[in-house]
Amino acid sequence: STHHLTEPVIMKVYFDRETNEDHISTAFPIEEVFNGTVMKVPVKWGKYSDNEEVQLEGANPSAEDAVEESSADDNKERRLDVQHQFGLIKIDFLTKSGFKAWVLECVGK
Repeated sequence: STHHLTEPVIMKVYFDRETNEDHISTAFPIEEVFNGTVMKVPVKWGKYSDNEEVQLEGANPSAEDAVEESSADDNKERRLDVQHQFGLIKIDFLTKSGFKAWVLECVGK
């Protein structure tokens, strides 16, 4: 039997209000903590190249998208799936007190 969707599937994409860049979507399971101030997302480590798309769990890649395993792994970096998918970068310059001040500033907006 063939299954048909009777209702549209809606995916939310969350944008940074300062940079207007997307940072996460409901394609990942999200848990809001600290009264909705922080979104907690489970992540997985993987090896990615800059021009590679993340394959979400349960996705069914077509034969056209199949990539042969080779020494191409040598050109890949170890990253978190969410980090790779949304182009997130680590910020080393922010201290714990600086982060707290930033959150308080954002919550006040």
